[in-house]
Amino acid sequence: MCGVHLGADEGMSAPVDTGRLERLLAAGPGVVWEADVERRRLVYVSDGAHELLGCPPESLVADMGSVLELVHPDDRPAITEAVERAARGAPERVRFRVLSDEGGVRWLQSSIRSVAAGRIGGLVYDVSDEIRAELHLTVQRALTQAIGGAASLEDAARAALSELCRAFNWDVGGLWLEDEPGGPIRFVAGHASPMVDAGA
Repeated sequence: MCGVHLGADEGMSAPVDTGRLERLLAAGPGVVWEADVERRRLVYVSDGAHELLGCPPESLVADMGSVLELVHPDDRPAITEAVERAARGAPERVRFRVLSDEGGVRWLQSSIRSVAAGRIGGLVYDVSDEIRAELHLTVQRALTQAIGGAASLEDAARAALSELCRAFNWDVGGLWLEDEPGGPIRFVAGHASPMVDAGA
């Protein structure tokens, strides 16, 4: 069973209404969690995991590996570093992506801090809308600058594709235009990241 454990060993002398705590946690946004640093395992995950992560909290408590599997591979080192710093007493905040079963990506943010000897905990919540708004503004500014400094349509297209691919982590982008309605489509510009062999 996944639930709140607050006992005398953690400085609690009065009985705790765990059911009430669970209801309060369920009413708030995000997921509250606690982990045992030494054993490298979660000891508590609130019921918000169902909605935020698409899995029951019990599964995350039972298998720490399943937690990391949800996180985008590129973001796992940042989480590990933040956890290590928090375990040493420095409050942390980290943003990361989680992957859904449908192949989508959701941006989350977690606070991480020491909550007891050998224990860290925090709150994870969705920041996807905030990330999208920031990305929209960043791309808008970059496109305005790129297109404004272009000498031709082709130059503007190449600059715009480069900015879009960088912003959305696309490896390849291309632009085809129709010179007149119903006419042939012609290739205007393309972009490939340095890691891609565009001729392959």
